[in-house]
Amino acid sequence: MRHILIEKEDIDLKSCSFGFPWKHDSICFNFRMPEKCVTADSIEELVSKDDIETLVIGCDLSDYSFIEDMVNLKQLYIYSGTNIYSLDFIKKLNRLSQLYIADSHIETLNPVIELIKERKRLYDMEKDITKRLFMMIEGICINSDKNLDRKLLKKQNFYISEIIINKSRISG
Repeated sequence: MRHILIEKEDIDLKSCSFGFPWKHDSICFNFRMPEKCVTADSIEELVSKDDIETLVIGCDLSDYSFIEDMVNLKQLYIYSGTNIYSLDFIKKLNRLSQLYIADSHIETLNPVIELIKERKRLYDMEKDITKRLFMMIEGICINSDKNLDRKLLKKQNFYISEIIINKSRISG
């Protein structure tokens, strides 16, 4: 599996550090550091998207729809989301366990709720207890300049270790 960083220009990954909003150390411990840097103008070179497990985006992109094809994505960190108005691109990311979106204009959490419902459906179908342990969501942090109803996420009756909406923690 690949762990990718997207930036404006190629940078030395050995000098990178990433900020985390998480209260629990386990989420940070489970984060996989990017091993390859891809520049924003060469995203189309990410031919095989189904083997990407971690995606960190450190710059603004004009389009995020390419993410919806990353069906094995577990960790999505977007540190500059000023061009994000919708999270529709996450609906099919059934393996996503960490979601961090900063500085966005997201108006609704409906795509996140749809994803949680699908994760719960898959969880309920899984009989192997070991596999079920890895189906939980570790953390969701979404910061938007819009007023988001964060309580909707808590009402989904599915274990999420930490939920932070607009810098307000509602679990954990």
